[in-house]
Amino acid sequence: MTSAVRLAVKAKTLARKLLVGVATIVTPETLLAWHQKLIAEKYDGSAREFRQRLQERLGLPAQDSDPTLHVKEVTSRSDEVIRQLIVETEPGIRLPATEFSPKDQAPSATIIFLGRSPDFLPAIPEILSQRLRAVLVDVRGTGEINSGGGRTDNWAWLIGRPWPGLWVQDIQGIVSALSDEYPNRPIGLLGSGGLGKSALFAAALTPRIAAVVAEISNLSYRQEAKVDSLSDVPRFLAAMDLPMVVALVAPRYCWIHYPSDIDDEEFRSSYGWSVSFYERSQADTQALRLQVGKIDWQKIAGWFADVLKADLQPAGAKSYGKSRAYSPRSYDARQGP
Repeated sequence: MTSAVRLAVKAKTLARKLLVGVATIVTPETLLAWHQKLIAEKYDGSAREFRQRLQERLGLPAQDSDPTLHVKEVTSRSDEVIRQLIVETEPGIRLPATEFSPKDQAPSATIIFLGRSPDFLPAIPEILSQRLRAVLVDVRGTGEINSGGGRTDNWAWLIGRPWPGLWVQDIQGIVSALSDEYPNRPIGLLGSGGLGKSALFAAALTPRIAAVVAEISNLSYRQEAKVDSLSDVPRFLAAMDLPMVVALVAPRYCWIHYPSDIDDEEFRSSYGWSVSFYERSQADTQALRLQVGKIDWQKIAGWFADVLKADLQPAGAKSYGKSRAYSPRSYDARQGP
């Protein structure tokens, strides 16, 4: 351990007023800055290791493809412009998408919805009212391009290319294509149901995703294993669990919705890892939100608009509804703020 490291570690245990009296070689500010640098380096090293594990478990290729975006049709209504798109994330993989943009004003950011489900239709007016663009896309094996049976699922699982990994590859391609189409515009991601976990995987591995909302049915893969549910990713628990994936999104914004029948004790113990990573990454105190219950589209649209402002200024973060930043001391899964 170097002298600077030893000084930094000891400095953290003292209050600044005490440091003024004992720090003679360097200033108290320098000592505390060294300590912050040590925290950041430790966090970066752990995050790189876990991202590598996640990429391997998902069977993602080492090199990204070069996605392309094709406009098939454009229609206009009184308050919105609708474009029918095809996003080719890799040769032969063509994903249908529908884009909604507010008319006569430039959207400040783009929100990607995984799936073109009718359940998302109530969200569109709320998103547009916040001067955001909504893109609803069917990733491979879903919607219009559903595989149609379980044999494909088994084949993908056995060869180490499980569906969640293929979906992450599609999401990364979509993000890349939309980033090229709309440069300097932040991108948010929303996934629910079976695509909720893939939204978290993609956010953990894709820095261009500035904020993510995920609605998932289980707290963790460990919880799924307790009820003998087959993992959708082979040997995932041997490498990590879902709370670790959430941690890898830090310091970016993440809002997760859980079912109402969760166990409080398991909830707290499972996501202590996520909280620790967010603290070590120096994230905004409102960056990680965990909420019980279904999604409220008005609040989600407002949250996206707030956190995806230019340069993602965290100081402007607000509180929406009954969610709050999660900390072991203050969060109650069944209680509002």
